[in-house]
Amino acid sequence: MNNPTLRSHTHWQVAQIHRYIQNLPKSMPAPTHSGQKNGQHTTSCIVHLADSANLKDITFNKLYSGLTDWCFESPNDTIHLTVVSHSRKTDNRHMELISIDLFSGVGGLTEGLHKAGFKTELAFEIDELASKAYKMNHKKTKVITDDIRNVSTEKVKNELGNKTIHLLAGCPPCQGFSSIRRLNKPEPVKDDRNELIKEFVRFVKELMPYTFMMENVPGLALDKSFKSALKELEIAGYYKPDWKIVNVKDYGVPQSRKRLVLVGSRLAPITIAEPIKKKKTVRQVIGKLPKPENSKDPLHQIFPSHSEKILNLIKDIPKNGGSRKDLGKDRQLKCHQKENVGFNDVYGRLRWDDFSTTITGGCLNPSKGRFLHPEQDRCISAREASMLQSFPKTYKFPIEAPRTKLALMIGNALPPEFSKIQAENIKSHILTHLQLKNV
Repeated sequence: MNNPTLRSHTHWQVAQIHRYIQNLPKSMPAPTHSGQKNGQHTTSCIVHLADSANLKDITFNKLYSGLTDWCFESPNDTIHLTVVSHSRKTDNRHMELISIDLFSGVGGLTEGLHKAGFKTELAFEIDELASKAYKMNHKKTKVITDDIRNVSTEKVKNELGNKTIHLLAGCPPCQGFSSIRRLNKPEPVKDDRNELIKEFVRFVKELMPYTFMMENVPGLALDKSFKSALKELEIAGYYKPDWKIVNVKDYGVPQSRKRLVLVGSRLAPITIAEPIKKKKTVRQVIGKLPKPENSKDPLHQIFPSHSEKILNLIKDIPKNGGSRKDLGKDRQLKCHQKENVGFNDVYGRLRWDDFSTTITGGCLNPSKGRFLHPEQDRCISAREASMLQSFPKTYKFPIEAPRTKLALMIGNALPPEFSKIQAENIKSHILTHLQLKNV
């Protein structure tokens, strides 16, 4: 009987069937295949149709030559499956690695993924301005501007065709878990966005990428939703996910910023990337930029103006690390004299030879934190803030956006250098274990 036409299927299903077949007894000597190449050998299996309902729809040209001798009269009838295996390992070093970016923002995560060698096919972002910034920098990626809760994974599969997803990555916005919102209290602030971690888990479970990576605020680790997510991902078929709270300053980013990182794989156990020895300072990153008034970069010219009173205050703050606290209590606001009240380090200058403080959504407002230039009597510019987030000097942003909105887009981004190092670690893991599995 002629072989039926077989539809291509996902790697997950192929791998699942492959594991099943390996446990079946061999029924006959391997047949001779005229088209067989050096380094290949074949084996044959007899499989009960009732036990292998999915087999008839599965083929993978490096593993399966086809299905023959089909019988459909009875569920106890059998089919003859020929398996082609390779004794010679496939070189995966130059294979195309496909990634998806959930909650993509302006593209900080994707920027890092691309530098690590991933090709981001799809990105999802609800905010139109952030989506515009993403498109300005990543023209080959299709961006879907919509609430992720409205997006079906079937739509994703249709967009990708038969492409394998090697990495699904994302940073679900969970503002209710941030230390600023919680004011250092353990309980999260009620916020609808806290539930978006469930959407990340949904995408992983339904798309079954080889690996996943999620980044978020450290406070998420305290919530039951995170513990539930870990359990669900492991049940879905992933080795026990690894998570850790790290500081991006230990990964080549010139900024102190604590983040929770979660990684998982269905190929083998995986851990997050180890810190690197090379560290960057404020001086190394923005020290050679011209003054905004001498720059042709419109993003560098965006920073707040102040009243004469505030400007005189800024001028009196000591250079290279001074703050409003250095001016005495008579020049401090009463709310800033208390401890652990959120922004208690306001109107502070960055230090040249140290990391910057966390670049937040208030990074273009010196009343929201330590965001004054180390020497110049002004707040850092939008370009300086983006570079302290480790964005390239040429990264584009919609300069027509309101300054507060621009600051949010920059401050909410995942630092590209950090995501690059994590992605390089994941890439090495994928290539190593696909090589071992001869896939």
